[in-house]
Amino acid sequence: MVFASEDKVPTGGEDLYASFNLDKDGQYLALVDPNGMVVSAYAPEYPQQLEDISYGIATVTDRTPLLPAEVPLKVGVPTDDSMGLSWTEVAFDDSAWTSGKGAVGFDLWSPPPQIPGFTIRMVEFAGDLGDITTAQRIVDGPTPPGYTLLGDHTKDCDVVNHGPDGVFFPDQVLPNGQNSGDYYVLRCSANVVIPAGTWSIDVGSDDGFMLKIPGVSFFNRYNEDMTNVPTVQNDTLVYNRARGHNHTSASFTVPAGGVSTTLTLDFYENWGGDTVELSVAASEQTYNPGFVLLSDGVLPGWSVKTASGTPPPDYRPLIGTSLQASMHNHNASAYLRIPLKRL
Repeated sequence: MVFASEDKVPTGGEDLYASFNLDKDGQYLALVDPNGMVVSAYAPEYPQQLEDISYGIATVTDRTPLLPAEVPLKVGVPTDDSMGLSWTEVAFDDSAWTSGKGAVGFDLWSPPPQIPGFTIRMVEFAGDLGDITTAQRIVDGPTPPGYTLLGDHTKDCDVVNHGPDGVFFPDQVLPNGQNSGDYYVLRCSANVVIPAGTWSIDVGSDDGFMLKIPGVSFFNRYNEDMTNVPTVQNDTLVYNRARGHNHTSASFTVPAGGVSTTLTLDFYENWGGDTVELSVAASEQTYNPGFVLLSDGVLPGWSVKTASGTPPPDYRPLIGTSLQASMHNHNASAYLRIPLKRL
């Protein structure tokens, strides 16, 4: 084990320390042999890392079930070692033990905490595209006829600011690790808290998009395109067709007490220049240099949070008999008895 933390120094023990640290938000990482050849690599980068959650190379396993999933069993959690090995005898009295079936254990899984920013999913495809409705069908699945799915990536970002052709800098790296690209759809989502007041929001894009914020009603709409869009609700802002970089904005008023809701921005890039930027400003106005990229706390009272796109695995559905109450903070061992029939 090698600790990658430039804040630590060797202590003279067995621990090994690198002279660099690793970015928790993800970066390229490689193991290189003495000849400079890459032996193993996370490319273009490993995903965002979560506290107390391990990440590494997956192991491919071939499973051979030895017992039925619903096999009946008895399980006991000892308070000391006084039983010795007597519990392994066929004649042992386990009538006071817990009856159960299936896998035995427990999982202290809990959903990862909300982090500032957005979860951005990127679906790459092959096929010409010129409307947001088809783009949403691609990201929702199944892939419509005439299109081929090429990649599906997810990344957490503090702002929506992707592609090199916009007005805000620096640009975020796309979820596939590239700075720009052709033929892809982004779905940007976050849980937002918006305080009382009148606000304006803008999407700068090349190409089309649809922004939805349930609980608000847009007015002062500027530069929308609803061509062939069946119905546009009051909480939805849209530019349907492909375009060079341009702005579409609207205003909305939040009553006293504020609103807690979800924000979803779907964007598609068909070909050529690409950019998508989500910005906000106080009061009723259309886009101008006073707008700022929407992020957590960027305006007074605003909150922009997301659950990480890489949550820890949840093993609870696999556990048939939970021992959390009897084992957690009590004992690290459990005795398991399963009756077997001689073949």
